[in-house]
Amino acid sequence: MKTYRSEFARALIGAIAITVIAAPSVGAAVVTWDASGDSTWSGPSDATSWSGATYNDGDDAEFLGAGTGTVTITGTVNPLSVTVNSAAAADYT
Repeated sequence: MKTYRSEFARALIGAIAITVIAAPSVGAAVVTWDASGDSTWSGPSDATSWSGATYNDGDDAEFLGAGTGTVTITGTVNPLSVTVNSAAAADYT
């Protein structure tokens, strides 16, 4: 009697792999700094100065020229990306 267990297992693993590869990824949120609350980026779950959004690690953080002064980072932040783009003359360090 021929057993089809190994063939079934290979087909199942292949189907799972294709499902995982083809599944759409959940994109990071894009949060834009507006300095409306204060100038402190205090890490994950910070909603203070992010244009009505809440920053979470893995989000794309944008600094597009709103607010003045120094942005102070307290704690650890792990954004997916950081974009700094301002038409106004400004120093970034």
